[in-house]
Amino acid sequence: DLSIGSLVAFAGLVAAAVSKGGLSNRFTVGAGQEAASQGWYLAALAAIGVGVAGGLLQGFAITRLKVPPFVVTLGGMSAWRGAALLFAAGGPISGFEPNFVWIGQGRIFGQVPVPVVIFLTFAVLAHVVLRYTRYGRQIYAVGGNPEAARLSGLNVRAVITSVYVIMGFFAGLGGFVLAARLNSAEAVAGTGYELTVIASVVIGGTSLFGGSGRRLLLLLGR
Repeated sequence: DLSIGSLVAFAGLVAAAVSKGGLSNRFTVGAGQEAASQGWYLAALAAIGVGVAGGLLQGFAITRLKVPPFVVTLGGMSAWRGAALLFAAGGPISGFEPNFVWIGQGRIFGQVPVPVVIFLTFAVLAHVVLRYTRYGRQIYAVGGNPEAARLSGLNVRAVITSVYVIMGFFAGLGGFVLAARLNSAEAVAGTGYELTVIASVVIGGTSLFGGSGRRLLLLLGR
């Protein structure tokens, strides 16, 4: 997915805008300081929503319109970056509430960074899904040979689209955490992330031809 870095930037900017006074203020006005401090929840949901919508749109273009994934995600890389530049008028959004920043800079028990906990939680979840669930095996089957998977009765379109939606989910989550970690969201955030992702996958032993790869090796590649 060549659009991952651009989608991270756009999602992070949306989260920042919500936290700084968009939807969060609209929902918390008159509710006191305690309610106002919960604005980061809406920011996280907004970022993830943007990511999921972006992934769904790209998955639809690939599976329904039959546009090659390289073309779709390459176009997405430019489109989401352009959307981020337009959304923020080329400038950064910074200065968030403490609860927002804690997601990116805080430590649990004073030792473990929150982003590390988030990363490991979803890494374990991905391992369980891919290793022990029917859906995980379907992903491997479609990645290895889509036509054979289709002849075996799998809904190849649904599986491919769902994977792009999951990618969008993590792009949105990553944009939110990155903005919190830097206490700033910028349209240039995530530049070059697509190459980092591809390199991590390849170094981790996942085949670019699909159908094989291990989560633990991928973590080492990362």
